[in-house]
Amino acid sequence: GNGSPTRMRFLSLCARHGPSLFAHISRSMAAHKAGVVAAAAFGATVCSYSDCLRVELDSATAKTLLTALNTADNPLLNAPALFPRFADIRAEHVQPAMCTRLAEATQSLEALERDVEAILVRGETPSYLFLADSVERLGELVSGPWGAVGHLKMVKDSDALRAAADAVEPEVVAFSSKMSGSVALHKGWCALKADKAAWGALSQAQRRTADLEILSGELAGVGLVGEQKARFEEIQKELAALSTAFSNAVLDATKAFAKVLTAPDDVAGLPASARAMMAASARSRDIKGDGGDEANADAGPWVATLDGPCLLAVLTYADDAALRETVYKAYITRASELSGDDNGPRIKRILQLRKEKAALLGRASHAEVSLATKMATLEEADALLEDLRAKSIGPARKEHADLEAFAGRPLSLWDVNYYAEKLKEVKYSYDAEAVRQYLPLDGVLNGLFGVVSRQYLPLD
Repeated sequence: GNGSPTRMRFLSLCARHGPSLFAHISRSMAAHKAGVVAAAAFGATVCSYSDCLRVELDSATAKTLLTALNTADNPLLNAPALFPRFADIRAEHVQPAMCTRLAEATQSLEALERDVEAILVRGETPSYLFLADSVERLGELVSGPWGAVGHLKMVKDSDALRAAADAVEPEVVAFSSKMSGSVALHKGWCALKADKAAWGALSQAQRRTADLEILSGELAGVGLVGEQKARFEEIQKELAALSTAFSNAVLDATKAFAKVLTAPDDVAGLPASARAMMAASARSRDIKGDGGDEANADAGPWVATLDGPCLLAVLTYADDAALRETVYKAYITRASELSGDDNGPRIKRILQLRKEKAALLGRASHAEVSLATKMATLEEADALLEDLRAKSIGPARKEHADLEAFAGRPLSLWDVNYYAEKLKEVKYSYDAEAVRQYLPLDGVLNGLFGVVSRQYLPLD
């Protein structure tokens, strides 16, 4: 109908993007005869945006056009090859993008499985390039936008973004399990390894990749059937949900802490860059000075948070030991029984599920599962850690004793960074803040890419 949500959304997108989308729409609907005709009509009639109102589309064509328009309008779907468009991504983009990519990836996976099965039925061996390229491209369909969403959740979390990600996470986990546990793909990789001629033609790196794909399939439960398979998939979903809840609890606890500082003595020792950062935190919370003045680096007020840069600055430079103690204890007790949403029960449940999952896979422990695809065994990892402990504990104790001698008193955990920085200044005349002025970001980037260009790019 003329007032339907689909039509109104379509017209809204037309008004914003107009004829520039014609080529994209045509490509997106090349297999849809009615869609191609409608796209041609659309391209011919949108010389002025008011002409959009005269385009009459049947339901199927309108939805196809709308999908194409949404793709062009969604930064999670229409992203450059190098980096996601982080600045443009909004919570409302997440579900449409992930639903689109999951549907596309699911269809592509099913088609790939049919192709691999057909090759095997003919008595042939799938080539390494076919398998590796197909798997990588297929995985990127989902991991590309989902990775961008996950990154934004960590650095710019919001209730809307979290809700949008939580809504599609079960489907993302389900697809990941389906792909990693694909019987057809596993059979394809195994057939490649069993073909002596094909296997012999591969490089060492290619063989390692193929071996890891085979092992990853086994660890994804490809050999499980019936109730065991169903239980394995349930464990995977619950572990993913617990991991997200764990991360959210830590993130919430980090965001919840904010200690307002108003006296200059409170921030004594902190460099100008740290005070400016803490004043910016005060402004972002609309915290003003006594006279209603905006917070600034020199006069405050300042807000100490648990964000990494602020945490490190306080523990390293703040002269106020009580402030260092407060910030340190708040940091190490995030999302615990002492503060906020307690992650303790989640940790216990994760350990239980990991043990059950390992047993289903025929492994003695989660450690064995984790190390199966790595270059060390559990015994080798334990031996390495013990070797490091034995060789480092003596020097570490001596360095700590020297630090306490320099401080003139026993040190608490929140004192170590502070006095280590002071000792470094005395022994080596090194001041990190003084060096900072010689390393502006633009200069560092220009230097970095200059070295890379000279080292690796051919001369003209």
